[in-house]
Amino acid sequence: MAFIYIAATSLMTVGCQLLLKWRATKVNLELAGSDEKLAFLIKMIKDPLVILAFLLALGASVFWMLALSQRIELSTAYSLTSMSFIIIFISSVFLFHESISILKIIGLTSIIFGIVVLSRGL
Repeated sequence: MAFIYIAATSLMTVGCQLLLKWRATKVNLELAGSDEKLAFLIKMIKDPLVILAFLLALGASVFWMLALSQRIELSTAYSLTSMSFIIIFISSVFLFHESISILKIIGLTSIIFGIVVLSRGL
C-alpha cells in the first residue's frame, strides 16, 4: 500500500507544479511590462487553478503521511518520489515546449538508475 500512497504523492505533486507553471506563465504575460511582484502574487492567489494546485499540494501531503505510516524506510520512500522528476521532465517538454539537452538526459538517466538501485533494497 505504501507504493500506492507514494505514487499518489508524486502524481499530485506533479499536477500542482504543472498547474502553477501554466498559470504563472499566463499571469506573467497578462502583467507584461509590470515589475509589480505583489500584483502578480495577488492575481495568482485569486486564480481558481492556483487554488486547485494548493489543494493538490495538500492532498500530496496527506498521501505522504499515509505512506510514512506504512512499513517502508524513509530513505526508500523519499527516493521513490524522484519519479516526479521524470514525469515533470517529460510533461514540460510536451506542455511547455521546454528544451531537451544531453545534460538533462544524463541527469534523468541518473535519477532512473538511482530509483532502480534503491528499489533493489526493498
